[in-house]
Amino acid sequence: MSKRPKNSLHHKTDFGYAWIIVASSFIIYALIIGNIRSYGVVYVEILGTYNASREAASWPLSLLYAVMYFTGVISGILNNYFSTRVIVIIGCLFSSLGISLCFSAESIFHLSIFIGLIQGFGSGLVFPQIPIIINQYFVKLRGTACGFAFAGATIGAFLLPLFTEFLLEQYSIKGCFLVLGALTLNTIPAAMLLRPPTSIVSENLNVNEVKVGAEREMVNVKNIKCSAYETEIKGRCEEKILIAGSQTEDELSNKDSTSTLIKLVKISISLAKNPVYLTLCILHAVFMWSWTTFTLIIVDFAVDKGVEMNEAVVLLSAFAGFDLFGRLTSGYVSDKGFIKRTTIGSISVASIGLLSLAVPLVTNFTFFVLISFSLGVFTGALMILFSVLVVEFVEMEKVPIALGVSLSFYGFIALLRPEIIGYFRDIHNSYNGMFYVMGVKSGNHVGAILS
Repeated sequence: MSKRPKNSLHHKTDFGYAWIIVASSFIIYALIIGNIRSYGVVYVEILGTYNASREAASWPLSLLYAVMYFTGVISGILNNYFSTRVIVIIGCLFSSLGISLCFSAESIFHLSIFIGLIQGFGSGLVFPQIPIIINQYFVKLRGTACGFAFAGATIGAFLLPLFTEFLLEQYSIKGCFLVLGALTLNTIPAAMLLRPPTSIVSENLNVNEVKVGAEREMVNVKNIKCSAYETEIKGRCEEKILIAGSQTEDELSNKDSTSTLIKLVKISISLAKNPVYLTLCILHAVFMWSWTTFTLIIVDFAVDKGVEMNEAVVLLSAFAGFDLFGRLTSGYVSDKGFIKRTTIGSISVASIGLLSLAVPLVTNFTFFVLISFSLGVFTGALMILFSVLVVEFVEMEKVPIALGVSLSFYGFIALLRPEIIGYFRDIHNSYNGMFYVMGVKSGNHVGAILS
């Protein structure tokens, strides 16, 4: 029996350098996503520093989420032209630049440009790339690797609100932005470690020559570029090498670009005809809007209710910690078959609805912490569930595009948040109405998940 080639992609899966990829991904998610999820603390500071209304102060983060998820779709397309490492490095650089530029911001408009557009663009390039490279390095332990990598976002969301509050007390909002921008620069060395697998050729293919038709022709494989998507899908790269013997590089590139565009259009049309998928998209968008709005306003809401600022910040960490717990436990319970996924989804949505209705009734710190714990658990459970449900109801080859389109739905409704916050808090002087609306909407979605 012949030995497996030393440079085979399979030789490097699930161990060795693969865990360096996981560690790097953990750091990147902790600083990029964790930073965003700590902006509920900054939101309160923006109100005082820039003498802004709640509607105006919520625009930078709302625009960030919208741009981030719209850019996420672009990030996936860029995989056909650049490696994951290059895309993530550029994204980390933009994220750090956007945060650092806030040091010079003199108005909400400037913050919206720096946080909303620049940081949002950078974050949107980064977050879809991590699953791609983990899937390339892991086969048997793919779920475990993704769990550790994604945990970085939650750990960052647990620690960074407390650190951000410390920076605001010590250096004011501008100094805080400068330090957070410098901290985010540490993602670039981590991104440099995201090297692509060394082998993209199957074991039965000689790396120096390939057979085209009845003749054997020499092909310079090193000059043939395969995208991350092609590398991940078995056979795509080999096919590209085989036809390289009879086509020029320009012809090959033009053909790939055209076929990719046609494929995207066909898949998008088929997804639009899938009623179950469209229902999931709407549910996912509303759910994403609800929990990101909660993390944005909960600190300000708690302060309105008489909670001290240093205690209110803890609510974000409490939410993040139990968000991680919910993600881990719901995945394990559903995978083992103890409870059906639809049942977990229905319980989680119903619980989020009831807890949202209860939030306006809370008046002390202890109950705020209990509410944050509980919402974190059920939010984490739904985070995992939605992607799994998409895989169940959409063909596997359509899943990457389906997930991207699903997030784009949320990108659109994220732009509605400032108006809604302004209506309830600025005009009616209370966030209570927002929580009542979120609670009722969650209740309406229980039936949709069960069906």
